[in-house]
Amino acid sequence: MPDLSDDPVVGRFREEISAADRTILETLNRRIELVRDLHAYKLERGYPLGDPGREATLIDELDRRNAGPLSSEGLRAIYGAIVSEWRRQPSPTTPSRSPRG
Repeated sequence: MPDLSDDPVVGRFREEISAADRTILETLNRRIELVRDLHAYKLERGYPLGDPGREATLIDELDRRNAGPLSSEGLRAIYGAIVSEWRRQPSPTTPSRSPRG
Protein backbone atom coordinates (compact mmCIF):
# COMPACT_ATOMS: atom_id res chain seq x y z
CA MET A 1 0.00 0.00 0.00
CA PRO A 2 1.47 3.42 -0.95
CA ASP A 3 2.26 5.99 1.73
CA LEU A 4 -0.33 8.72 1.09
CA SER A 5 1.41 11.18 3.41
CA ASP A 6 4.11 11.65 0.74
CA ASP A 7 1.63 12.60 -1.99
CA PRO A 8 1.48 16.43 -2.27
CA VAL A 9 -1.99 16.40 -3.86
CA VAL A 10 -3.38 14.31 -1.00
CA GLY A 11 -1.62 16.66 1.43
CA ARG A 12 -3.19 19.76 -0.15
CA PHE A 13 -6.66 18.22 -0.06
CA ARG A 14 -6.21 17.23 3.57
CA GLU A 15 -5.07 20.76 4.46
CA GLU A 16 -8.11 22.27 2.76
CA ILE A 17 -10.44 19.78 4.43
CA SER A 18 -8.91 20.55 7.82
CA ALA A 19 -9.32 24.29 7.19
CA ALA A 20 -12.96 23.76 6.22
CA ASP A 21 -13.51 21.69 9.37
CA ARG A 22 -12.03 24.48 11.52
CA THR A 23 -14.34 26.98 9.83
CA ILE A 24 -17.34 24.74 10.49
CA LEU A 25 -16.36 24.44 14.16
CA GLU A 26 -15.91 28.21 14.55
CA THR A 27 -19.24 28.84 12.82
CA LEU A 28 -21.09 26.32 14.98
CA ASN A 29 -19.67 27.82 18.16
CA ARG A 30 -20.61 31.32 16.96
CA ARG A 31 -24.14 30.12 16.21
CA ILE A 32 -24.47 28.70 19.72
CA GLU A 33 -23.28 32.03 21.15
CA LEU A 34 -25.82 33.96 19.08
CA VAL A 35 -28.68 31.69 20.10
CA ARG A 36 -27.59 31.93 23.73
CA ASP A 37 -27.63 35.74 23.49
CA LEU A 38 -31.04 35.69 21.81
CA HIS A 39 -32.43 33.43 24.52
CA ALA A 40 -31.05 35.65 27.26
CA TYR A 41 -32.68 38.64 25.57
CA LYS A 42 -35.99 36.77 25.33
CA LEU A 43 -35.78 35.72 28.99
CA GLU A 44 -35.24 39.33 30.05
CA ARG A 45 -38.45 40.31 28.30
CA GLY A 46 -40.54 37.26 29.17
CA TYR A 47 -40.73 36.04 25.59
CA PRO A 48 -41.07 32.31 24.89
CA LEU A 49 -37.72 30.72 24.07
CA GLY A 50 -38.73 28.13 21.52
CA ASP A 51 -40.16 28.88 18.10
CA PRO A 52 -40.74 25.65 16.17
CA GLY A 53 -42.23 27.62 13.27
CA ARG A 54 -39.03 29.65 12.95
CA GLU A 55 -36.94 26.48 13.00
CA ALA A 56 -39.09 24.92 10.26
CA THR A 57 -38.94 28.09 8.16
CA LEU A 58 -35.17 28.27 8.54
CA ILE A 59 -34.55 24.67 7.51
CA ASP A 60 -36.92 25.04 4.53
CA GLU A 61 -35.05 28.18 3.43
CA LEU A 62 -31.69 26.44 3.80
CA ASP A 63 -33.01 23.48 1.82
CA ARG A 64 -34.12 25.78 -1.02
CA ARG A 65 -30.68 27.45 -1.08
CA ASN A 66 -28.77 24.16 -0.94
CA ALA A 67 -27.14 23.60 -4.32
CA GLY A 68 -25.59 20.31 -3.22
CA PRO A 69 -23.87 17.99 -3.19
CA LEU A 70 -25.34 17.79 0.34
CA SER A 71 -28.71 16.05 0.07
CA SER A 72 -31.89 17.49 1.53
CA GLU A 73 -31.99 14.60 3.99
CA GLY A 74 -28.39 15.24 4.99
CA LEU A 75 -29.05 18.94 5.48
CA ARG A 76 -32.06 18.21 7.68
CA ALA A 77 -30.11 15.63 9.70
CA ILE A 78 -27.20 18.03 10.27
CA TYR A 79 -29.51 20.89 11.21
CA GLY A 80 -31.40 18.55 13.57
CA ALA A 81 -28.11 17.65 15.25
CA ILE A 82 -27.22 21.35 15.60
CA VAL A 83 -30.57 22.14 17.24
CA SER A 84 -30.26 19.07 19.45
CA GLU A 85 -26.81 20.15 20.60
CA TRP A 86 -28.08 23.66 21.35
CA ARG A 87 -30.81 22.16 23.54
CA ARG A 88 -28.13 20.34 25.55
CA GLN A 89 -26.47 23.66 26.40
CA PRO A 90 -27.13 25.29 29.78
CA SER A 91 -29.96 27.81 29.80
CA PRO A 92 -28.87 31.42 29.60
CA THR A 93 -29.22 33.19 32.92
CA THR A 94 -27.16 36.31 32.35
CA PRO A 95 -28.23 39.47 30.56
CA SER A 96 -27.61 39.40 26.85
CA ARG A 97 -25.88 41.77 24.53
CA SER A 98 -28.25 43.79 22.43
CA PRO A 99 -27.43 43.51 18.74
CA ARG A 100 -26.10 46.69 17.21
CA GLY A 101 -27.80 47.59 14.02
